[in-house]
Amino acid sequence: MLADAVATYLDGEGLVDYRPTTAGGDCFIGLIPSGPDRAVVLADTGGEEGHLEHGYDMRYVQARVRSKDLTDASDWAYSLYDELIGLRQEALGSTYLVACWSFPPGYIGQDKNGRHEFTMNMRLEVRAKTTHRE
Repeated sequence: MLADAVATYLDGEGLVDYRPTTAGGDCFIGLIPSGPDRAVVLADTGGEEGHLEHGYDMRYVQARVRSKDLTDASDWAYSLYDELIGLRQEALGSTYLVACWSFPPGYIGQDKNGRHEFTMNMRLEVRAKTTHRE
């Protein structure tokens, strides 16, 4: 999953605490748990039609950031944005990232527990060799 590769990268940059094999941390893949109050979830959200000849794909990942404090949620969302937008020619685990585009984070309100939430949608061009593409 590309979201896992992005989470691992952000953990390495010190922006999230991603623990894919143990409990804890503040970064999750797919679904955000009820706790902790300060958390981010990364989810693969699809992509564009792949090129028939060239092995490159456009894929999408969404980040959803929450915190009890509005300024903290906003600052955290923008720190992820600042790190990822324009990132290019980077190995994300076994995936080679050509480039990352992103919309700035947008405020989507508070959840039922009063935590402020922001979302950010990213488009990532990745190298994707397949059986019939170079």
